[in-house]
Amino acid sequence: MHKRYWAIICLLASSCFIKAQSLTEFGINAYGGAFPNNLVVCNGKLYFSATDSTHGYETWVTDGTGNDTQLLADIFEGSGNSFPQYLTVDSNLLFFQANDSVHGQELWVSNGDSTKLVLDINHGTNPSLPQNLFVFNRKLYFQADDSIHGSELWVSDGTTAGTQLVADINTGVAGSFPSGFTAYNNKLYFSANDGAHGYELWVTDGTSGGTSMVKDIYADSIGSMPIGFTVFNGKLYFSANDGADGRELWVTDGTAGGTALVNDINAGYLSSNPQDLTVFDGKLFFQADNGVNGPELWSSDGTSVGTQLVNDIFSGSTGSYPQGITAYSGKLFFAATDSLHGTELWVTDGTNLGTTLLADLNPGYNSSNPAYFTIYHNKLYFSGAPDSVSGAQLFVTDGTVPGTQGLIFNGAPLNPLDATNGFTVFDNNLAFGAYYDGVAGQQLWFFNDAPTAVKQIEATTSFTLYPNPCHNYYTVNGFNPGETYTIRVTDLTGRILYEELVEPFSQSMQFVEPPFSAGIYLLQVQNGRNISTLRMVKN
Repeated sequence: MHKRYWAIICLLASSCFIKAQSLTEFGINAYGGAFPNNLVVCNGKLYFSATDSTHGYETWVTDGTGNDTQLLADIFEGSGNSFPQYLTVDSNLLFFQANDSVHGQELWVSNGDSTKLVLDINHGTNPSLPQNLFVFNRKLYFQADDSIHGSELWVSDGTTAGTQLVADINTGVAGSFPSGFTAYNNKLYFSANDGAHGYELWVTDGTSGGTSMVKDIYADSIGSMPIGFTVFNGKLYFSANDGADGRELWVTDGTAGGTALVNDINAGYLSSNPQDLTVFDGKLFFQADNGVNGPELWSSDGTSVGTQLVNDIFSGSTGSYPQGITAYSGKLFFAATDSLHGTELWVTDGTNLGTTLLADLNPGYNSSNPAYFTIYHNKLYFSGAPDSVSGAQLFVTDGTVPGTQGLIFNGAPLNPLDATNGFTVFDNNLAFGAYYDGVAGQQLWFFNDAPTAVKQIEATTSFTLYPNPCHNYYTVNGFNPGETYTIRVTDLTGRILYEELVEPFSQSMQFVEPPFSAGIYLLQVQNGRNISTLRMVKN
């Protein structure tokens, strides 16, 4: 585990007024990418999935300092991968799906000190595959398959006894596959298939008796397949297909009589496919295609008459495909494509005249493809490509043309944000995965926009190993005298070749050269859950 600091400079020098800022690397895997994702904040710490050279893909935690960034638990012991997914926070508990090699993919929980299997829902090595995790009324609701009822609605309070099936919506082993959970009017709404009506809108109060279908919108066995649930103006809006009007914008007040089509935007059986529903300034904004202008930006006040095209950004039937619609600083920001600039950063105040291109970040017909819009310290950060060579870089805007800037870091390689999974605000920083370290691959990085005089510092670890290459003996330096450590030597696959428990009386301790053939090995120094991994070369 190491930290590395970089200095920042502005990519768009003509509009740059930012002082030096810092980017910090948390090098979890020194010999390959850590590929951090699923970043969530719980109890003042950042939890995420990542892989190192020893433990495989597991759950990690950091307090924002290199001294306390550690493996949360080696769920699949050794070099195997537990592949933690769907990290979800409920108060002081972290829930996620993981595989310990004994129970298959099941539901796990951690409070930071203790990490355990909640329940082996599908007994044995077969997985229950808990997914669509959603916190509602201080409990976790999710989809899981116990092999008896199929994939159904489950609930958990984090204990084994408090984890149970809510309702067997599609009786038998077929499963209803509940998804799209959204809280509205103190109930949980979702899409599910009862085997007779297809995928329709359902609701639950958390009990079996209080779980029912709201309305059979498409009266056949396929269903209306409702998606994109969004609460707006005291009602729940979503996209659905009734079989006659295609996929359009719908609304419900939670009753069958109060569930209705808002507007047949693409008249007839064809679909407008409303998506990316976003509440802003007393209206609902979204992408839709009326069959004439292509996919463009639309708004609705919840009435048919009040549902209208905001702006035909790409004139004609092609459409601008607005994406990532995000409310910031009294306006909406999004990525869209017109006939001259490719996919670039656009802004709107919700009116036709107030919808404009904010910046052509990759000039000309080429696209910057802005994505992952995240508000941090009263500014909007996102990824974008400034040209056809550099690839995805970090960008920031304050909503003005002069205040829209690309940020690069001294020594950074091309396309550092390739394959990033987005940004998470944590402990006064912007956390994300990136390739800024061109040697170790994708790692966890923290960006801080506070002015600083940071200069690049070479990576350091809490322990040092010498001589290296070693012959006859080697010395490890960095111990706290009187504490207990585990010294472990593994090959590059993570297979343990040697292990010893030691209690050093000084900062340095000498060890006899391991009886292995010449080659490259990994030396681990473990103190509790803190593990440092060093590269050892043996002559």
